[in-house]
Amino acid sequence: MWKAHTQSVVFLLKKLAFVFLSCLGLQLHAQVTFQGTPNISLPSTPQELAKGDFNNDGRIDFVSIQFNAFANQQVTILLNTGTGTFTGANKRNFASATNPTDIAVGDFNEDGNLDVVTCSQSNDNFSLLLGDGAGNLAAPVNFAAGDLPQGIAVGDMNKDGNLDVLVSNRGTPDDVYIYFGNGAGNFVAPTIITIVNVWDITVADFNGDTNPDFAVYVSNTVQVWFGDGTE
Repeated sequence: MWKAHTQSVVFLLKKLAFVFLSCLGLQLHAQVTFQGTPNISLPSTPQELAKGDFNNDGRIDFVSIQFNAFANQQVTILLNTGTGTFTGANKRNFASATNPTDIAVGDFNEDGNLDVVTCSQSNDNFSLLLGDGAGNLAAPVNFAAGDLPQGIAVGDMNKDGNLDVLVSNRGTPDDVYIYFGNGAGNFVAPTIITIVNVWDITVADFNGDTNPDFAVYVSNTVQVWFGDGTE
């Protein structure tokens, strides 16, 4: 009798606590607001965004790609001033292979500075632009990809401590190229996995075994490919 009563009281207290916390959550949620900032102009045909600290000042910056063929206008770094402004010298344009479709960031030569990789459908390649830690990118180094690269992602797929690059190609044939990095800004010949109707790609450990996996958008579905941490 006492046990059942105790459970009833505990249940009631839990229910009251849930209602109280729910109301508190609603109140806190209602207080969250966002304020827009002035639009930031970019070169013609912006395509994708990524983020990272490109000048090592502890602030998160933006990097965008533009699907165009204009000189030195494929990649734009927007350095964060800490006040929400990205103008003047804080906005810097760089070249990559023309008509890029996707972008990712990482430190591919392990110098402590963020670098940028993009993929290009016009050139059927991906470009590596090394960062100098001051908000600048070097001239692109291009690596051959498959037909019509669409998506690009990064991860240490073989767990050797060096970042690798994955490119999804939606042409003929449609496949995923995995470029294993050497930690010095170079890559071995890609491992090729055929995936029909592949489109975009992302990397994460989806099954909790500590090995990086990749997921791809295929037609109206998502496919997850589980890695074993080796090549």
